[in-house]
Amino acid sequence: MPGIALAAVVATAAAFLATPTGIHILVLALLLGVILGNFKLGTGPVWSKGLKFSSSSLLETSIVLAAFAVDYKQIFALGFQTMAILICTMVAVLVFTFYLSRWLKCPGQTGYLIGFGTAICGSSAIAALAPGVAKDKSEIGLAMAVVNILGVIGMVFLPLLAKWGFSNAQMALLLGASLHSVANVAGAGALVNSTVAQLAITIKMARVALLSPALILFSTAIMPRSSGQKIKVKLPWYLIAFIAVSIAVIWLPLPNNVNLLIKKTESILLSMSMAAIGVSINLRTLITLGRAGIAFGMLVFIFVITILLASLYLL
Repeated sequence: MPGIALAAVVATAAAFLATPTGIHILVLALLLGVILGNFKLGTGPVWSKGLKFSSSSLLETSIVLAAFAVDYKQIFALGFQTMAILICTMVAVLVFTFYLSRWLKCPGQTGYLIGFGTAICGSSAIAALAPGVAKDKSEIGLAMAVVNILGVIGMVFLPLLAKWGFSNAQMALLLGASLHSVANVAGAGALVNSTVAQLAITIKMARVALLSPALILFSTAIMPRSSGQKIKVKLPWYLIAFIAVSIAVIWLPLPNNVNLLIKKTESILLSMSMAAIGVSINLRTLITLGRAGIAFGMLVFIFVITILLASLYLL
């Protein structure tokens, strides 16, 4: 209980500070956890079991809860061409991430986490992949820091491309298919106009829906290949639950107030898990790997934008 309580207190502090600071709650929870851990607060055996539970079981549960927000009806309404671009971009980014990580000799699994977060939905995608990939918590912290930094940069500068004469649909695809988090997409879309914002968010949610197939592809094809192991299809329980829930809500839609409660619960659990992960991160290690991580993330982000611009030009 002490470790879980500590994670809850840090997550609560992050929630209060998120609005006045303008920093995403997950990033704040992670940073506050890092500060505590590096001042040797919450690092003793009294806290360890609860923090481990928060960084693993609560993280996996939050991923399952995220499935309730997937709306396949809106996604199908986007049309074949848009979905084809999203799927092809996702696969291309994952393959590019694999080869770039090996070429640059990115330390540990940091490159894989950054690329996966860029391809799908930022911090949430990293959180979904991390339990089966990252042994070092510093890698998770670095990957989340990188995608959030680049997401903010993209949110500010990508809307400037609207001056190039793109239509609302084209700008929505560019923003929704490239930016890292839903908040980034909403903010960037609002800087263009309300029509672009609404459509871009729908496209972004389609990317979130690709989380399951992306995890399957990564865990059964790319990761085994990188480690030289035989490919074994063994999906974690939370991924199976994510798929089941996202399909179930098609036929059994929940009331809006229930969906809102689930969304808040997901945010709380994910914030607690980020706080717990932060406590175990060594700040020196994070700073040492930071430059390489940002450079790697920037290359992957530029690759995504290049693919999307080429798609808009050709199609």
